[in-house]
Amino acid sequence: MLRQVMVTGVKVSGTVPLGQFTLGEITRMEPGDLLELPPRALERVEVRASTDRGPAVITTAKLGTQDQNKALRLSEPPDERFLAPLRATLAERRSGAS
Repeated sequence: MLRQVMVTGVKVSGTVPLGQFTLGEITRMEPGDLLELPPRALERVEVRASTDRGPAVITTAKLGTQDQNKALRLSEPPDERFLAPLRATLAERRSGAS
């Protein structure tokens, strides 16, 4: 059972912060409009996992390139607030298996 949990796939995405817009600005957005990125936005990409409670931030990363492909370089380890419930569940399953 533990093995199944550890190989379960989770959808992960990178989200670039765009700042704030008024509701009026949002209602006037059209295809082809350009949204300027705030300074250093590509250095603060949020790496998120889809969960049953909505998106959860795993860590942050910097957008760059690797071998001519876009890539994210993690800026810090995964957030303990994301990992703690996973570790607790794994510990419960391990102790239940003993």
